[in-house]
Amino acid sequence: MLEQQFVIAPLSIFIFLTSSCLMAGNAKQCPTNIKYLKEVRYSMLEGSWYMQSRYIPQHPVDYRCHKTDITTGNQQLNIKTFQINDNESKQVTNGQLIFLPDGQFYKNYDDKHAYASSASSSSSAGGQDIDWEHIVYKIISLDCEKLIIYSCQDLPNDKHAKMLWVYTTRSNPSEEVIKEYKTIAETYGFNVNLLEPICHEPCFRYV
Repeated sequence: MLEQQFVIAPLSIFIFLTSSCLMAGNAKQCPTNIKYLKEVRYSMLEGSWYMQSRYIPQHPVDYRCHKTDITTGNQQLNIKTFQINDNESKQVTNGQLIFLPDGQFYKNYDDKHAYASSASSSSSAGGQDIDWEHIVYKIISLDCEKLIIYSCQDLPNDKHAKMLWVYTTRSNPSEEVIKEYKTIAETYGFNVNLLEPICHEPCFRYV
């Protein structure tokens, strides 16, 4: 009987830790010492970016293709996001990236209601209260092959949701690029095994 208790206890601890990470975000408040790019050249962001991986606590991936086109216009960055959902429906969203003086940015969508409703309902279903309309982003890595975006939002009950999005300029990046973005994710405290990959196969029906 004693031997069985020693077998069950580590398993119980593992399940508790895994559930805590996936369901409740992280304890305490968002870290304030995150290193990020405080000056961003818009020209480096222009082009097509394919989402490769992302981590949002209790926010399941319900799409298999996700691409964002970024263009410059009237001293701002315009974004057009294409998404193919698991049920084969397509979603196209237009908006702008609005940069703050400190280098952080937020997204301003032309159809705020539709985006906010979709995002918040998915989040609430998973037990997270992420306020998608007021989320602010930081770019933690940017070069000619990859873009890594970080965000963190404080939640009720002394919790916070730490999030990460990885984009590349190729739908199927090289192993070297994959290794690089996983290393960066680990540096910022993310378990790469919890990053949810986006397959991009087949995504030829982007419009």
